[in-house]
Amino acid sequence: MRINLIYKSETLMTAFLGHLNFMPFMYGIVLFLSAFMIIRNIANGRIGQALGVTGLLWLGFSIHGDQSETRMGVAIAALLLDMTWSRIFR
Repeated sequence: MRINLIYKSETLMTAFLGHLNFMPFMYGIVLFLSAFMIIRNIANGRIGQALGVTGLLWLGFSIHGDQSETRMGVAIAALLLDMTWSRIFR
């Protein structure tokens, strides 16, 4: 009888954790970082870099519509562009 109780509690825990989705949380963090880096670029006078990253975000979001998975990829691409901008455009 005791084995059944342990098994049932493990099944409930697995069923609960199996329904959690952390992608919206990660998407929010990536978008926050993108917005923060754009604001930082504007504050530091790097207007061209801010416009480039903003343009990439706008273009990617307008192309992909409501698909959050591909929008996540666009936001990551914008972060990577922002981090490598000075190496690309010297």
